[in-house]
Amino acid sequence: MKNSMLVVGVLGSLLAACSDSTDDASTVSSTAVTETSAGTTSTTESTTTTEETTTTVANTSISGDAAVNYSSDELGFEAYFPDPPTTRDEPPVEWAEVEYDNGDYFAVGALPYETELTADQIEKIKIIAEYSAEELSGAIISSAVVERDGHPGHQVVAETPTEVIWIAVYLDGLRMYRVISVVTKAGGSPTPDEAQAFQEHFHIVGSGL
Repeated sequence: MKNSMLVVGVLGSLLAACSDSTDDASTVSSTAVTETSAGTTSTTESTTTTEETTTTVANTSISGDAAVNYSSDELGFEAYFPDPPTTRDEPPVEWAEVEYDNGDYFAVGALPYETELTADQIEKIKIIAEYSAEELSGAIISSAVVERDGHPGHQVVAETPTEVIWIAVYLDGLRMYRVISVVTKAGGSPTPDEAQAFQEHFHIVGSGL
């Protein structure tokens, strides 16, 4: 199943599951209902132990003649995609995304989510970031507190035998943003550096609500 199909459709269930998240920031437990390719549902439970850190990443760039700086006043973000993205509405999430035949995938999902930026909400986005990586069968290799344009977030880097996955989740008080970049290890373009650069060049620019 394509990466784009794996990363949509479970966020609502995951948000509900996160409402009972543990108070211990070093241990994350999550349960969510996912839809299988046969149309049936299955319940996945996972526990991941991580160390909280704050990271600052080096500035890298996205190359290629087709690279484009995409902005959405309506959704309040801008991102530098390696190719022009398409948009897709998967209520309640709206996506801008690029997917390649080899499974490489770059996407920003915006979900209306008005909330106070409490410690519980910050813990919730950590759970969502880590579970999103597990949706893609990734083994988490780093999980860190980050921020973007003054807004809190959490970023996970994970690996499968064939792919490297970056996922970040941010809150600005009005929306939840999920920023995803997946590249294969086989080489070619886009590269892992470009996948990291995609994360770095995401910006929250204002409200369209």
